[in-house]
Amino acid sequence: MGVKTWIAAWPVYRQLTGTDPLGRGMASRSERSAGIGSRTESADRVVDSVCPYCAVGCAQRVFVKDEKVIQIEGNPDSPISRGRLCPKGAASKQLVTGPQREQRVLYRPPYGTAWQELDLDTAMDMVTDRILDARRRGWQDTDQQGRKLRRTMGLERWIGAWPVYRQITGADRLGRGKAAESKRSAGLGPRTDGADRVVDSVCPYCAVGCAQRVYVKDERVIQIEGNPDSPISRGRLCPKGSASKQLVTGPQREQKVRYRPPYGTEWQDLDLDTAMDMVADRVLDARRRGWQDTDGAGKTLRRTMGIASLGGATLDNEENYLIKKLFTALGAIQIENQARI
Repeated sequence: MGVKTWIAAWPVYRQLTGTDPLGRGMASRSERSAGIGSRTESADRVVDSVCPYCAVGCAQRVFVKDEKVIQIEGNPDSPISRGRLCPKGAASKQLVTGPQREQRVLYRPPYGTAWQELDLDTAMDMVTDRILDARRRGWQDTDQQGRKLRRTMGLERWIGAWPVYRQITGADRLGRGKAAESKRSAGLGPRTDGADRVVDSVCPYCAVGCAQRVYVKDERVIQIEGNPDSPISRGRLCPKGSASKQLVTGPQREQKVRYRPPYGTEWQDLDLDTAMDMVADRVLDARRRGWQDTDGAGKTLRRTMGIASLGGATLDNEENYLIKKLFTALGAIQIENQARI
């Protein structure tokens, strides 16, 4: 019985004989794994929050049991982070429950050298007293012309400009909208607002082929961003792809056709039409000099050995099709692509 029981407990045997041929369900379970549940199953409630570290604003789900935080995970409904968290954000439970978290109010009086522990009520009373004192000392009933003011200079405006105050007293309780705005940020808009049109493109660097959106205004590129419709990159770009606007508009980009003749020591500036004619002449000359009508046995070849094509990794299917069609029509047979090599 021991051998039979041992074989029946073998995952591969259960996979072959059971209803789980892919081994992704019951076939791969052990007695231990069958009794394991997720860390969040026992939570009483889930609270939506935002990661407290950097300014990206990744959304989090805080799982609470008996009024204690038992787990913090990324919120997949967030359009910013889509459920992902960086290592610091993923470990933010330690910020709440870790032993290094200060659980008391510490106060150091003016000119004091040591910290004092205060209970929360005393600390809040002290904060209130200081606010009221500052309000009283800065109070203005009238201005110099006798007009009514009834204000305290600085304090009221300072408190009203405080995002936490606007978050508590306004309609934006989560602090993701008006409460978080400043005068400067309220007047800001995305860099792409002024674009006349958007052109779909592909990142010119590596062979991954991340899609880009090129924003154009007055026939000049003003911004390049990832295309969220791309199944490859889903709107994301690496640092080089994110900075590819510099490749287009940077001062190091050559804006003219430059040519150095054979044995020449200086570069010459050419207009585009002249340069294209020179390229066409050289292609036709190389095709003619390398042309083969037949081989040594008299078999028809009709090809040129003087031209070859090596495509780049970021050429899309349509561009590769046109290149293949052109070079095949010219009689070239050495047609290859860098991404395939």
